[in-house]
Amino acid sequence: MKIYLKTLTGVVAVMLFLLTLSPGMAQPPLKFCVYPSKSPKAIITVFEPLAKFLSEATGHPVKLVTAPDQVIFQKRALEGEYDLLLACVACYFELHEKKGYSAIARGEPSFTGGMFVREDSPITRVEDLLHGKRIGAVKQHSYAGFLFWQEYLVENNLQTNPADPYVFLGTQDSIAYGILNHKIDAGLFRTNFLESPKMKSLKNKFRLILRSPDIPHFPFVVSPNLSKEHVRQITESLTSITANTPLGKALFKSMEIQSIEAISDSDYDTFKESYNKAVQAWKKR
Repeated sequence: MKIYLKTLTGVVAVMLFLLTLSPGMAQPPLKFCVYPSKSPKAIITVFEPLAKFLSEATGHPVKLVTAPDQVIFQKRALEGEYDLLLACVACYFELHEKKGYSAIARGEPSFTGGMFVREDSPITRVEDLLHGKRIGAVKQHSYAGFLFWQEYLVENNLQTNPADPYVFLGTQDSIAYGILNHKIDAGLFRTNFLESPKMKSLKNKFRLILRSPDIPHFPFVVSPNLSKEHVRQITESLTSITANTPLGKALFKSMEIQSIEAISDSDYDTFKESYNKAVQAWKKR
């Protein structure tokens, strides 16, 4: 009888605890993953507060998860493991086409990529880069850090020497210091990178040779499995964040934006054409 009473008491206690939870908090959490352009530690520092904010604002728990690299990030996303993502643009294009993921918001304003050389370099125009030069780039799928240059070459009927390999260095830091240390002749990276605290004092040591068209920021992307109401709540919560709050200040600084605005998939149509054209140009090289 005592065992029965103890069991009954435990069941009642659990039921009372569950009743104290909000309807949203009793549900499985949404998985939110951020494209791994930074270390897991840096991502957690910036985006864990955002996950907490979204949980409170929508009434549904949101759990931040990380991926070790782009390949695993995209593999898990295609398998439907994530409900909400901050995805690279190329990742979003594939997710939208293959699995029906939708873009709901992004940072503003847009940014540009650039081709840079040392300020004292004899290179003064694009034509000087076409033969016998080592050009550093971020990654093959990066528009600001590589692909816009391929698109420019095609549109202007220009061609680099196939014998001159591109040097893919992975980070903007590596490219910038590679230029300064004469490891490469020129390099491609975001133009606003030179405004970052660690580069501002070195800004005058670089010269811009070519600037890309405007490039949209990474989109916040949602799974097709989420309800319209839930998507609306997440979108409104994201766009309500302002720079005069601790969350907004840290988030906007990390993302290099001034606000988060609501968007739809069609807002990427024009850029998608440019991106695909650049990818095809690189494949044909």
